[in-house]
Amino acid sequence: MKVGRKYKVKKAKSRRAAPFIGTCIGKEDRYYILQHREGFKECFLKSDFVIGECIAEEI
Repeated sequence: MKVGRKYKVKKAKSRRAAPFIGTCIGKEDRYYILQHREGFKECFLKSDFVIGECIAEEI
């Protein structure tokens, strides 16, 4: 993920969970910080993307 780009993040194993759409606003040692257009933020662990728990698509 690159800071400033917009992503759609979804949980790979969940059929009911709605995808999170937001802009990557920061990277830390273990997680990415994304911000939704309405202002709320969510953090995703980098390890979740490595093991396939979460999938991110650039929009």
